[in-house]
Amino acid sequence: MTPEMFRSPLHEIALSIKLLRLGGVGHFLSKALEPPPIDAVIEAEVLLREMRCLDPSDLLTPLGRILARLPVDPRLGKMLVLGAVLRCGDTLCTMAAQVRDLTNKQKIFPIFIFCFFSVSLFSNPPVQSSS
Repeated sequence: MTPEMFRSPLHEIALSIKLLRLGGVGHFLSKALEPPPIDAVIEAEVLLREMRCLDPSDLLTPLGRILARLPVDPRLGKMLVLGAVLRCGDTLCTMAAQVRDLTNKQKIFPIFIFCFFSVSLFSNPPVQSSS
């Protein structure tokens, strides 16, 4: 039987640890019966810093607090949040539903860019001419 910690992405677990204020991610996970490899913990923290979920002192940012509460992968959650900010949330929700099983950010980011530009090109309201 595989522990839940090894079935879940470590960056999601790290966000939950930070949200619950349980201390440092590596320190907290080292107390587990079968702790994950330290390289995986460091990689998860680096990913969260790159996503701007953690600040340089490893505290949750406002974006990190939002993503920690969403029941989706943090990368897809960030895509959804940015979609709402950029007013293309409907399109990005559809895309997130289709790519939710993908975990490679190289596959998700081009989809986000495509959605952003397609929505911005085709959904601008017509300009009213004053006569």
